[in-house]
Amino acid sequence: MRLRMSSCLLAVLPAFSVSTVEAAKPLAIRVETPIPLADNSGDTWVAAWAADGAVYSPSDDTSGFHGATNSNIAFNKVTGDDVRKLGGVTVNPMKDYGKGGQKGPDGCTWKSSGCCCLDGTIYWVVARHKYGEDSGDPKRRQPAGNASIIKSTDFGKTWTRSAKENYDRPMFPGSRFAAPYFVEYGQDGRASVDDADRYVYALSNDGFWDNGNSLVLGRVARSKIGDLRAADWQFYGAATAWRTRRGRPTWHGRSRCWTPPAG
Repeated sequence: MRLRMSSCLLAVLPAFSVSTVEAAKPLAIRVETPIPLADNSGDTWVAAWAADGAVYSPSDDTSGFHGATNSNIAFNKVTGDDVRKLGGVTVNPMKDYGKGGQKGPDGCTWKSSGCCCLDGTIYWVVARHKYGEDSGDPKRRQPAGNASIIKSTDFGKTWTRSAKENYDRPMFPGSRFAAPYFVEYGQDGRASVDDADRYVYALSNDGFWDNGNSLVLGRVARSKIGDLRAADWQFYGAATAWRTRRGRPTWHGRSRCWTPPAG
């Protein structure tokens, strides 16, 4: 999103109130004063706790860290062990996705949403967005469309699926699954709760940078997410009705969540 004021990555200090009987289970979380990280600019920071122990994050409409770039999107690494003294470095300025605010023939710019790390590979969602002041939306919301998932096996230095491929042949044409955020399960996706050892989940609104009208939950087999094929994804309740079968969720194919390309 394009802002009229500078934005930056913030770290927060949680304070826990815990039960004396079950000390491992917090009863409440209080967020302390945000701590801005020095010398960075951008928005839509999404933390991905990677296999190497580091936290990585994309940023949009960004100069990255230390003025490294001027990009629609960039990929960064957060450095430091003390939350009060964190820093960062821009790993990849993602120049193929354009300078900050640069539009394509469709009148849109590249922006990103979800990012996660699974089994040593980082996955990141990119899509075409139109700024709210240009969108014609009565609420000046920033619509999104034509999303794709890209992946990196070297912690963001290089990415599979190029900007051109994502523009010409997006994984998820249309707006119904255009701003998905992954449900993350710890470092490198190591948790197994919710069948997370078998599936990867992502939640999207109906095609806006934020403040959409409805949500859709998708999943893909963990063994197939790296194939970057939209046909491998399923969607909960066909995105229209929250139904169950014998107490278990009902998952459906793609037809009501995105429009497959002709042929």
